[in-house]
Amino acid sequence: MKSNELENVQIKCAEWQNTAQQLEAALKAIIAMNQQHAHDQFGDANKAESWACIKVARKALAAMPNVES
Repeated sequence: MKSNELENVQIKCAEWQNTAQQLEAALKAIIAMNQQHAHDQFGDANKAESWACIKVARKALAAMPNVES
């Protein structure tokens, strides 16, 4: 692989890593906001665990390598 090609691959990898970090942060924020909503509405943040948005966010986080939900 030529050095220019290697540099392009490294740039793309860095871009993907940044995107993955942003997605991870967004998914965790969605979970936190819905837990807060459940706490405010029902007095129990764990009620949000049955909501579809939480299930989908947790599934997406679980699919990401090196991420703890």
